[in-house]
Amino acid sequence: MKNFLTAIISVLLLSSSQQQCNKTTAQPTNTACRTNATFRYNMCGVGLWGGAMVLELENGEIVQPWYTDDANIRNFTPQKDMKVRVTLTEVPLDDRYAHVITCMAVGEYQERIKRYVRVDCLQVVN
Repeated sequence: MKNFLTAIISVLLLSSSQQQCNKTTAQPTNTACRTNATFRYNMCGVGLWGGAMVLELENGEIVQPWYTDDANIRNFTPQKDMKVRVTLTEVPLDDRYAHVITCMAVGEYQERIKRYVRVDCLQVVN
């Protein structure tokens, strides 16, 4: 009986620690985040997270997150000037946001966007 209770408690503790980990990261387990980046507010646009957020990479390049295949990343809420580590894949523009109505203002970073990317890995840097 003692071994059974120990096993149950171990499973509960492991499950609890795994849930805590998932709350602090949007990183898929199969990919390592490789590039430092900072979220920048771009006023309006289309893309992942409503398009108002772009990423400034550590080399100064501005990229527009276009989509992700990961639900944790899709449900993530970025904040202006938030530091993250990411893994990105360049993607061609498609018509997935053709039906979205957006403002006509040109954000501060709009003209600097060089690539549109799929976000494969995202981890907040503390």
